[in-house]
Amino acid sequence: SHYARSMAAFGLLPLYAGFSFDMTRAHLGFAPRTRNQRGDFVGVFGAADSFGTVKTSKIETVLTLLEGRLPLRSLALPETGRVCAVHADGKEISFRTEGGVLCIDTVIEHSLCIKYENM
Repeated sequence: SHYARSMAAFGLLPLYAGFSFDMTRAHLGFAPRTRNQRGDFVGVFGAADSFGTVKTSKIETVLTLLEGRLPLRSLALPETGRVCAVHADGKEISFRTEGGVLCIDTVIEHSLCIKYENM
């Protein structure tokens, strides 16, 4: 049926974004398989009782929730070593990097913005 093909295609989106999650640890990960000519990526994700978009560029990664709340303790990103600031719902929060993972402890209601140092 057409519905089954559409849903099967939708199942490829997390693979395209390199999306991983473990909600028992409040962990998300993104490792986009491809980017545009500027090095940007835009994708969607769903985890726990929330879903939203992820946008990555050379200067920042932004997770925007479209529905729900997202408890988050760690985030794996290809650019983790260049993180210089993290904002959750518009407020700067503390972070540390450990083993290539961004460690934070927050609940996202609207957005998470990770800023990177210049290359």
